[in-house]
Amino acid sequence: MKRRTTLRNIRGETLVEALAAILIVALSSALLLLGVGAGARISRTSDAESERRSAGIAQAERQSAPGTPGTVTVAFAEGERTVDVTVYGGEEFASYRKADGR
Repeated sequence: MKRRTTLRNIRGETLVEALAAILIVALSSALLLLGVGAGARISRTSDAESERRSAGIAQAERQSAPGTPGTVTVAFAEGERTVDVTVYGGEEFASYRKADGR
């Protein structure tokens, strides 16, 4: 009898415990993969947005595309002044040059 009791006390993990451990590892791995996938997607979106903004800023700075006429109003403490300008760039980024080229 003593031998049987000793074997019972030193036996390994039960099948339920092993399945629970496998389930925990599987769920942890799935969450890790979802997190990595979301991070990669955010990185791609951020890279595309950064490239779009850089292209818009470069276009406005180069002033190489045909400009459109416009006006800019500058406010001072003494009043304000309206200046005729040529506007370069797109909808989001723009640069200005005085209409007479100076």
